[in-house]
Amino acid sequence: KGMYLVADVSCMLDSAIVSRYTGTALCTANGQLLMTESGFWMDPYNTEYRQYLVDVCEELIYMGFNEIMFSYMSHPVADDIRYTQQMTQQPTAEDAISSFAIYMERELGDLAPIGLRVSYEALNTGVGSNGQNMSVLGKVFDRIYVSSTSNTYDSDLEKALGYMDTRDTDRFVPYGYSAPTDNSWMLLTWVDPEAGNN
Repeated sequence: KGMYLVADVSCMLDSAIVSRYTGTALCTANGQLLMTESGFWMDPYNTEYRQYLVDVCEELIYMGFNEIMFSYMSHPVADDIRYTQQMTQQPTAEDAISSFAIYMERELGDLAPIGLRVSYEALNTGVGSNGQNMSVLGKVFDRIYVSSTSNTYDSDLEKALGYMDTRDTDRFVPYGYSAPTDNSWMLLTWVDPEAGNN
């Protein structure tokens, strides 16, 4: 019917899967499941969780979704995080999120466009405290979704394009509670567990 369907897939925050399989979650140094006010956090290096998300996304694509947009592809700000995989050295938040992003694009990029909802902090500073490194993510994903307003749209667009390897304005999709421009945009209607917004 001429509709372009985007599936919003939450990745690093998933309390439901943690309740069924704790072995995919990040833990604290003392072995407790890592939980913040946003919920339980998944391990971006866990191979079973990665495969689970790939399977979910493939199913959504085969159901008819035109694009996958990942939300909450971020890393918690916490000390002494324990990952489920053995590593020779403790990764940074940037390492963890960049590795996860590259893996998802490699597994799904030939099936459908892949987008990412990024934090406004990451857009403005280049690297967010949540591990989102825009110089990496701007090249990995087909679209970048970011909170924007009519007052900040032009500067937000320029910042986003600066991280991308092409100056394709269709790769930047602003979102908010009202339309920031006459171009493509996404209207928010849900609660954001990271920001506490509706």
